[in-house]
Amino acid sequence: WEKIKDNWINGHSSSRMPPIAIDNIDTYSSHIISSSNDPKGNPYLWKGLVVGNVQSGKTATYTGLIGKAIDVGYRIIIVMSGRMNSLRYQTEARITYQITGANDEKSIRVDDSIHPLTNLHIDGDFGGDESPMTSTSIVSRMMTNPESCLIGVMKKNTAPINKLAEWADEISQIYPDFRNLPILIIDDEMDEAGTDIGGEREDDANEESETEHEIAGLPSPTNQAITNLLREDRFSKRMYLGFTATPYAVILHQRRQPGSPEFQEYGPDI
Repeated sequence: WEKIKDNWINGHSSSRMPPIAIDNIDTYSSHIISSSNDPKGNPYLWKGLVVGNVQSGKTATYTGLIGKAIDVGYRIIIVMSGRMNSLRYQTEARITYQITGANDEKSIRVDDSIHPLTNLHIDGDFGGDESPMTSTSIVSRMMTNPESCLIGVMKKNTAPINKLAEWADEISQIYPDFRNLPILIIDDEMDEAGTDIGGEREDDANEESETEHEIAGLPSPTNQAITNLLREDRFSKRMYLGFTATPYAVILHQRRQPGSPEFQEYGPDI
């Protein structure tokens, strides 16, 4: 956080922010971190939603939040941003210049303890043609260095999200404690693509049922991919935080009850 804050104050002119904006981000991000679970504690799933006006600084807020999350012990940071390569690239540029670092005068200095899962290229999404290869040697060093972390900016599409889940499973087979590393997932514009719009709730008028309603149909594919990533058997310490200016779909989308067959099959709700 202090490096990010210093960059906002003393960095390149394109990165600078007024002190009052930095103070607000400091306040809001500290409130979120203090309200969530301790990443050094027992397994958990903590979910939250940040609502802000259009162009009110949501991206800057979660940039500051990422810095504080790294400071308190989060080891894997995933930002899901947009459904198009151009939107993902735009967010990747913000994260690269303000957190990861690059050899560019506009950027914060490179932090060798942060290992990128994606990069600043139009095809640099996770598993994309230009994405960096995260070798097992990097993960090995990560497991012995509590200050190192992984960070990636991904499209909110099923392909990269599912690739990440598969990769995490493969790494956990080699390093079982990998699944115990705290993960922060930020869902930018949470109301877009991620909410469950795949099925409908129907009155069960003809069959006996323990519940008043049953879910007809499968979850929407992107929602299914996100909730699959949040399974406790994949990551045991999970913080999922959505950002949006239009929370209506998030509030109203259909939900799965803990312990239900749908919950067991598709994972926890977002």
